[in-house]
Amino acid sequence: MQTILYLKAHWHILIGILIVLGLAAAAYIDWQFVQLGLYGPRDMVGNGITVGLAKAFDNRSLSLRIERLSNSLAQLKVVDQKATENIGKIQGLSSTLSARTLTLDATAGTKPAATDPSQTPPGDALAADGAGKTPATGTSGSKSESKAEVTLAAGDILNEQLNLATQIMNLQTLYERSLTDRLIGWEARLQTVLGFLVSITPPAGFENCVAVVEVGVRMEPDWGSPPEVDPSNRVSLVAMIPQEKTYNAQSTSTNSQSIGGSAVAKVVTLGVTSKGESRQLFIHRDSDTVAFERNPKQEPRLFPDDNATVFGWEFRPVLGRDTVTPGMRQMLAVVALPRSDPSENKEYVNLQIKTRSYWRRYDRGKQTSRRKWHWFPQKTDGSGSVENEVQELAVPNTALVQEGLAPKVEEISWVNSGRDRATVIVKGENLFPGTRVLAGGREHREEDGTLTLKSDQALEFDTTVAAIASGDAVLSGRFGRSSQLRARRIPGVRTLYLTRAVIKQSRRGKDQRISIDVKGLDDDGNDTDLETAILDDLPDPVLFVGNEQIPPPYDYWPLEPHKDPNDQDLQSPLDSPLQSPLEPTAVQGETDRAVTKRGEFTFVKASTKKSIRVEAWIPSSIAVNRNSSVMFRVPFCGLEYQSSLPLQFFEPTVTRLGGGGDNTVFRISHSLWHERTVTVEIDRVYDKPPQLVKVAKDDGDYRFIVSNGVLKRYRNLVLRIEGAEPYVISIPEEKPKPKAVVDLNAKPPEVVKGTIGPAEWSGTDLGSVTAATLITSTIPPSTQPTRTPASFSHYDAGKKIVVYFDGSSTNVIGRAEVEFQVGPDATDTQLAPILITNPLTTTI
Repeated sequence: MQTILYLKAHWHILIGILIVLGLAAAAYIDWQFVQLGLYGPRDMVGNGITVGLAKAFDNRSLSLRIERLSNSLAQLKVVDQKATENIGKIQGLSSTLSARTLTLDATAGTKPAATDPSQTPPGDALAADGAGKTPATGTSGSKSESKAEVTLAAGDILNEQLNLATQIMNLQTLYERSLTDRLIGWEARLQTVLGFLVSITPPAGFENCVAVVEVGVRMEPDWGSPPEVDPSNRVSLVAMIPQEKTYNAQSTSTNSQSIGGSAVAKVVTLGVTSKGESRQLFIHRDSDTVAFERNPKQEPRLFPDDNATVFGWEFRPVLGRDTVTPGMRQMLAVVALPRSDPSENKEYVNLQIKTRSYWRRYDRGKQTSRRKWHWFPQKTDGSGSVENEVQELAVPNTALVQEGLAPKVEEISWVNSGRDRATVIVKGENLFPGTRVLAGGREHREEDGTLTLKSDQALEFDTTVAAIASGDAVLSGRFGRSSQLRARRIPGVRTLYLTRAVIKQSRRGKDQRISIDVKGLDDDGNDTDLETAILDDLPDPVLFVGNEQIPPPYDYWPLEPHKDPNDQDLQSPLDSPLQSPLEPTAVQGETDRAVTKRGEFTFVKASTKKSIRVEAWIPSSIAVNRNSSVMFRVPFCGLEYQSSLPLQFFEPTVTRLGGGGDNTVFRISHSLWHERTVTVEIDRVYDKPPQLVKVAKDDGDYRFIVSNGVLKRYRNLVLRIEGAEPYVISIPEEKPKPKAVVDLNAKPPEVVKGTIGPAEWSGTDLGSVTAATLITSTIPPSTQPTRTPASFSHYDAGKKIVVYFDGSSTNVIGRAEVEFQVGPDATDTQLAPILITNPLTTTI
């Protein structure tokens, strides 16, 4: 009571104190907010939406992937032939079940009746089925009824399939792009792919909101174009990726109602029960990302003029979350620029790009959005809108991209990685994924495991030595045109050619030594210096004899030029320590000259420029004949760095030409040229005509004639060439002439008496038969048989011969013989039996 009286007496003082304390508290709180604003932590995320700088991507890469997707869509078979199986199926099934219970109990002193019909005693409950009948309870002897299959009608299923096929066709048409996006005037239209990196980290206060990113694109204002080509000068939006990103969601709605009641009036009890329940379940798409294009005139504008194209994406919360899923997203937009895309001009097209991001309130149930605003007067706009600065983006046209990113080869080398296998190593630039190499008729790709991309500057692939030696390889990069896989050539050397290719048998074994001289030509076709050090910058050369590769290693020897071909004091290259130990080298002069040492000889054509000698051992497994040629090739340098030349053999050859009478003619050839004299020794030395005759003045061929009597007594001859070691050569034997052989195992032919035949025999080499004679016995028999010449003809490559006789020579019935003569004389003959039969005799 005293407290109340005190408050009534001093209330005005107490109110003043409270006002002062309130003002002090407000001032302190305001001071705290000021200090928080000045020195408090800063929010580094802004509105939580960050849009990176726009980037131009390769339009062709996206087009290739879209074409593959379009082809995959074309292969989908959405019209099912089984749709006709649904003809006759029922499309609806209705079943209604309801239960109501009414109980009345007039027994005094009993408890209220049970509300559950199942607990009601039999005979005391009245049940009525809403359909007119209560379903019976199944017993052990009852049978379950089969349910009819309920499906859609066949026509409805066909319509759904046709609708799906139409949607696929729409997607294909979209991916193929419209003609207005492909053409501008009479030329192809430039297209590009703009990429934006969008990062979203929703701050507090942006629950149940969607994040919106808008992009405005326009041509640089100062960049003009003829009005008849593009009056509007607008950028055309072709496609947006992703266009929509959705999730499949399931919604369930349940509604249950139950009513029950009971009343007791003295001895009468009345009970009522009712129950109802409904449930709905459906599946819907919950959109996470939605692409859109907007009117550039709509306020607030991104650009002041109407030439901009505005598009963007809306990111929504899904799967029951309150906020947008945080993270980074890569967004792409395909645009067609109002510029042509010529194949010969390389240029850039400048674009201006401006982006804006903000938040909007989202109604999940209605899937709608609206402006986000605050109730506080000082901050009505709650969208957190952020506009970025205008970005200048230079978009290269296709010609510039293809040339700038085309593969460039700086160095090529190969390693012998096994039996007839080669590993090629390529170093260069722009060796992107998708690079392929075609070598030896085979395509090498990274997908097949036949090519390995080490980086954008190196690759390697496995092939055969024959593939890199027989032809050039083709490099097909990710960008640019396919080109020849070519290494850098020797500066000043346009082509290589061979001036000498010789081979000699090793006197210490069965192997042979090959030696070639390689020279170079400049752009004018004149000899130029070629040194061994230059080969270090080229892929390793390859030597072939015929179709066989000579395995490495190869020996390279420098050949110095001679400044004065007429100088008599020239030093022989034989004295050089780099000279091959197998064979010496000729002194090079104005004309072809040669020197010898240690009984060995070789020849080199004169030259006043440096050249290279290449030597290698030929294994005995490689067959080398007199008609072989040698090929020298530097792989991956083109056909200009490939040359071939017939082989010259050090060992002379002796060929038997034939002869007649008492003499035989031989041909002797050698590669030691016309300066050397040749002698042949058998029973004596032959060095002058008529036995040994030089065929031509400047040729190394001789015609050697010797008697057959001498040849029968000797097996070898000695061939001596001036300055070289003597060669012991076997005398070529005369090939035996084919001998006619008649098959005498067959049944003898029969000729009717007094007819001309014919009679036929089989055998081998019957084409060498020169005469045929019928030999019969005389009538009456005498000591000398009758010989009558006959005509003949052979066929079937000498395997068959047919003989026709004089009708008077076949008058003697019985056994006779035909004599076949081979050669001009009668020393080589063969007899074949023949039967002359009676014309009335029938042979069974």
